[in-house]
Amino acid sequence: MKTQEQVLKFSAARKSFGDVVALAGFDLEVAKGELVTLLGPSGCGKTTALRIAAGFEQPDSGTVELHGVNITNQPAHKRNMGMVFQNYSLFPHMNVNENVGFGLKVRGKESAEREMLVTAAIDRVRLNGLGERYSHQLSGGQQQRVALARALVFEPQVLLLDEPLSALDAKVRAELRDEIRLLQSEVGVATIFVTHDQDEALSISDRICIMKDGHVQQIGTPRDVYLHPANAFVARFVGAMNELEINVSASSIASIGELQLDLQVSNISGPTAKMLLRPDAVSICQRGDQNSLNATVVGQHFSGATTMVRLRLDHNDTVVSALLVSRDVTVAVGEGVGVLLNTREAIIERSND
Repeated sequence: MKTQEQVLKFSAARKSFGDVVALAGFDLEVAKGELVTLLGPSGCGKTTALRIAAGFEQPDSGTVELHGVNITNQPAHKRNMGMVFQNYSLFPHMNVNENVGFGLKVRGKESAEREMLVTAAIDRVRLNGLGERYSHQLSGGQQQRVALARALVFEPQVLLLDEPLSALDAKVRAELRDEIRLLQSEVGVATIFVTHDQDEALSISDRICIMKDGHVQQIGTPRDVYLHPANAFVARFVGAMNELEINVSASSIASIGELQLDLQVSNISGPTAKMLLRPDAVSICQRGDQNSLNATVVGQHFSGATTMVRLRLDHNDTVVSALLVSRDVTVAVGEGVGVLLNTREAIIERSND
């Protein structure tokens, strides 16, 4: 977090649509210059929270504050917030200059000042020379840059981004994601970014708020939620995860096959539980090495710097993944190997979780 100056605050915000609870006591604070991502599956409440912040929805109870002022019942047009939508929402009858300057015109800015601010905003999103073009003459990435310029041109106190990259192809999406992060950092605006893409959230966020069924599951830095998930849902949702069934013979003594595990947990209710382990906590060694499980390589997925190796454990046919540095991968499909598990990074899902 860049600063502790609080800009936006949700307190116990609740929202239902009929019998469906979209938000159940939502609490969140966003500081100046901070980018907080709302992450979760469809229907978890992240877009509802964003719409409540923008003033497009009213909470059934709870409050929203902007710089300590209660704005819960304030209409959207009186909130100094910039919004970027998934589908761009550009006016087709306006060119780029007119789209970017529309909010300034509504706010009563004089023509000369509007022109200066619009030019600066267009330059900032790298659309120099495209001011006279219309939306149908622009690529998807260019249209989203126009939407971003329009949201930032009047210097909002909060920037709200509702899955702004989901309609773009992978390469443009990655480029624009990095540009948004850089621009947001330069401007220093408090930002809420909504996505269901875990990689996107991990790469762009100062903090991530992970949601499920209207409830916050965990709020933390990308490193925190990846390495120290609060529960099994977070562990599974953020990044790839291996799931291994373990046998429990005592409250903290467990095993997989013949391998006894050194687990840093207690009071595991038996006789079985699940151990969740990231692929980067799984490594390959010689078959038969001490403290390893025997396995067979059943597949490899090369992705440049890393290779995901798929391994079938001999004792129960469970398939696990190991994420390895590509230059260190010398195994072949069908080869017998040993598998080492870094159980210090394991998450244990008890049978009553």
